[in-house]
Amino acid sequence: MPTNTVFPKASACPAKAEWEYTAKAGNINRDPKRIDSENLTLVAWFEENTVNLGLYGPQKVASKKPSAWGLYDMRGNVMEWVSDFYLPEYNASFHQAVSPKGPETASNPEYPLRVVRGGAWGGENGAASREGLRPSRRYAFAPFGDVPSRSDSAAQRTNNPANESL
Repeated sequence: MPTNTVFPKASACPAKAEWEYTAKAGNINRDPKRIDSENLTLVAWFEENTVNLGLYGPQKVASKKPSAWGLYDMRGNVMEWVSDFYLPEYNASFHQAVSPKGPETASNPEYPLRVVRGGAWGGENGAASREGLRPSRRYAFAPFGDVPSRSDSAAQRTNNPANESL
């Protein structure tokens, strides 16, 4: 696993299997789509209880109920990086192994994707959501805090000189 050179005392991102184990509060037999609760609105921020109600952007951490291990926001709110490379065929097929080792290399070295887990405020509601994103790219997600509308946040991103290199 690569060493964190920016913040040397910080921990590395967890492996996908470590993240899933933690999200399931240690219950490896639990259905990944039912990690925290039958009533998702009690434990997660996702499209149904953010965007559909006019809320844009991440919500205050720990404003929903915690998991059985006392962890907050393992579902929804913001996606979380894990250290595994994303390969669609690998990510779609693995479920049962207790501590599987993820792919050692990206399928496309020119465009390497890493796994993100947990879903997000404006999308899927499950910790079982599996996506791959490119860590070296900035994504046009709404900034933290209250955002009046998608068009306003898009205008802010368009007019932001920091985004000219994208």
